[in-house]
Amino acid sequence: MARGHEERGDTAATGLTTDPAPDILPRLRPAYLMSSAINQYVRYDDRDDMATDQLSLTFAALADPTRRAILARLAEGEATVNEVAARFPISVPAISRHLKVLEQAGLITRSREAQWRRNRMRAAPFDDAVAWMQERTRIWQSRMDRLDAHLRRQAGPDEQGACDGRADPDDG
Repeated sequence: MARGHEERGDTAATGLTTDPAPDILPRLRPAYLMSSAINQYVRYDDRDDMATDQLSLTFAALADPTRRAILARLAEGEATVNEVAARFPISVPAISRHLKVLEQAGLITRSREAQWRRNRMRAAPFDDAVAWMQERTRIWQSRMDRLDAHLRRQAGPDEQGACDGRADPDDG
C-alpha cells in the first residue's frame, strides 16, 4: 500500500477508513465493516412504527413474490393450505405463514369447514389499491401534460414541429 494513502486514510484508493480514536479501535478498518456497525443500530423489527392502514398492508403483502403466486392460485378458486402448498417448493408451515400475512392484510378470508380451513381471495383491497394507483396516474399525467404545454410555448412557432416529432421540411 502506498504511504500517502495510509497517512490520509484515502478510502477511494484503499477501501479502508481511518479511525479517529486509535486507542479504542484498530487504526484502519475496511469501509464495509463501518457501514455494518452503523446499520446494527437501525431496528427493522419495530412493528409499532409500521403503517397499518389498509393500503399499506395491501402493498406490504403484495411485495413478496410467493404471496403474489398464492393469490394467483386463489384467484382460480378457494383452496386449503395443503392444496395451495402443493404448487410450491416450500413447507406447509411456510405457506401457512404467508396465508396469515395475506389474511391480516385483508386480501384473503379463511373459513372453517369441519377440519378443513378454506382460503378465498377478497377483491375489495385490490380495488382500493387500483383506485389509488389510478389517482396517482391521473395526477402525473396532468403534470406531464402541463410540462408538454410549457415546453411547446418555450419552443416557439419555428420549433413546434420538433416538439411534435415531425421532421423539418427543410432537412429533406
